[in-house]
Amino acid sequence: MTTSAQVAQQGSATTSATAQPPEIWWTAESLRKAFDAINAELGPATADYLEVKISALRRTMFIAAVDPNAPTTVEEYVYNGDDGSVEPGTETKNDFHLDGGFTGDSVSAQVLAKAMNSARADTGWADARLTNVMFMRVHPTDPQPGIAVVVNQNNRDKTAYYDMNAALLKVYP
Repeated sequence: MTTSAQVAQQGSATTSATAQPPEIWWTAESLRKAFDAINAELGPATADYLEVKISALRRTMFIAAVDPNAPTTVEEYVYNGDDGSVEPGTETKNDFHLDGGFTGDSVSAQVLAKAMNSARADTGWADARLTNVMFMRVHPTDPQPGIAVVVNQNNRDKTAYYDMNAALLKVYP
């Protein structure tokens, strides 16, 4: 059995082959909790989501949604995974395509978690760090939204694109 003192002495002798890939903090359960908290802020009416962004590094989820009571108004909320709080979003931008929305219930926490957990293998970077996840229509005319998972290794990014069922579509270097 190796003691912590022995590990400290080895220092840089540890190879990347023995290093574990960074843990993915977001799980289906934590994603569902974030969706539930933001949906509670959006209110009882079904809101069309325009964009869902998840920061793996900051443990936050951002949702931009169309206010069902005012269809030209975009509401934004950010869930903080560290303390469970929900605050109004501050990422307001004018280029949301209001006709590119999708129902909030079309976003599955389990499917997002599956894509997040598959991205490292799908990009060929098993030791990469998951940085961001986006669920949105890239173009308002896209038939359905998709999932983009960004991983980073050695200050380089790759993005794995998935359909709504977490089936891999393509990887961009």
